[in-house]
Amino acid sequence: TGFALSGALYVCWGNGLFVAGRYAAGTNNIYTSPDGITWTQRTVAVSGHSTGAVWNGSVFVVATWNATNRVVTSPDGITWTARSVPVNTADVAPALHWADDLFVLAVSASSDKVATSPDGTTWTLRTVPALASGGGHAKATLKIGSTYSMLPESATFRFLTTSDFSSFTQQSYGATNFPIGALPASIATDGTTW
Repeated sequence: TGFALSGALYVCWGNGLFVAGRYAAGTNNIYTSPDGITWTQRTVAVSGHSTGAVWNGSVFVVATWNATNRVVTSPDGITWTARSVPVNTADVAPALHWADDLFVLAVSASSDKVATSPDGTTWTLRTVPALASGGGHAKATLKIGSTYSMLPESATFRFLTTSDFSSFTQQSYGATNFPIGALPASIATDGTTW
């Protein structure tokens, strides 16, 4: 069976299953499919718009924009459990990423708006400095080697790097800032030098 697409979908693949989080109001906004054609709506205890779906090799995590500060996790895509997170998921639509060995949930690139988790169950609040040119939640978080890079959504044209989420360095593209929306093809072998 299908479903009416009235909002964005955040889709990941894992454990032989597509998992789609639907950006729409209400409950049960997670769907699964073994083939991308036939979809099953899943019962989820958290209401709100889905804003990210990630598989890390052993567990699915779906972020939701809701007033209860929760994400949901599932080992199989069928049974979902609500998990508390130490960030305000009602503030800004949270962005969720798997960065090699950590889930990163960000609602802003300003202070106390980022949480990390190795397993999707236990989350740690991280104090992330505001970018010099402004805020904006992390549009992408990735890990290259031992360095995590957090790129903001807003037009700050800068990003943060860290090795442990306890201290951060502000980076920019070359001698000038770079616009995320018009990012040229760039390569970094260490997450710092572009």
